[in-house]
Amino acid sequence: MTKLFYNARFKTMDDACPQVTAVLVRDGVIAATGDRMTLTEEAEASGDRVEFCDMTGLTVFPGFIDLVSAAAFDEFDRAAREEMLLPEDASSWVKSAVEFIIDKGAALIAVHGPEDKAGSLFRQCLGVLDFSEESFIYDVDYQTELERDCGPYYFEAILGDPNQTFLLFNPIYDMVENVHDCVKALTLDAAAHLGLADQLGSITPGKLANFTVFDENPFESGMRSFSRSHAVQVYRRGELVYDVDRQSINDMYDLMITQVL
Repeated sequence: MTKLFYNARFKTMDDACPQVTAVLVRDGVIAATGDRMTLTEEAEASGDRVEFCDMTGLTVFPGFIDLVSAAAFDEFDRAAREEMLLPEDASSWVKSAVEFIIDKGAALIAVHGPEDKAGSLFRQCLGVLDFSEESFIYDVDYQTELERDCGPYYFEAILGDPNQTFLLFNPIYDMVENVHDCVKALTLDAAAHLGLADQLGSITPGKLANFTVFDENPFESGMRSFSRSHAVQVYRRGELVYDVDRQSINDMYDLMITQVL
């Protein structure tokens, strides 16, 4: 499958070519970047059948990678082992946590420990809730500076509503001084920490077509505004995995069903 994403500000995080207006994707991998006309000609010359995706002036970054929330997931599992968390609340907590992180723009979420659901209530809940396993990177050893420096039970506050805590995803905003460095930490730096800089972290040919999309350009706002922003779309391997409008409709439907029941 070949897709041409165009009519957007693609912030590549590549100093050699910091912004383009179109990206050609083949089988989930970035094939070329540039402008619509040039990439259309390239695709046609290759005999590709192209799906055109109009991004309607949106701002697109490499898919964000969340490394900072892994410690909160560990705290969740510790609380479950020590029976600090009611079993009936577990699935609801995980659902809220993951939805919050993806809404902030994460295309990938790091998890400490192996991909073994039997040993982790967090991963058991993911299975029950049917979250895509492709959303997660398991067995991550890297720890953020906050995680390395914080004391025991620092993340205990995460056991409240994930949407109300600053210990889930949000610590990234305290680790940097400006929006560019924040995006860099979520893309290039995160990919390097995972040892996946050849696959992730920038919008350059040969890397996976993971995109985080905003309706405004965060580089034109300050950290305060960016910390409150929400992604409007997230793509993984060129496929739309999160859309804020679709999510709003689903949330409204769930609310109506709950009221009826």
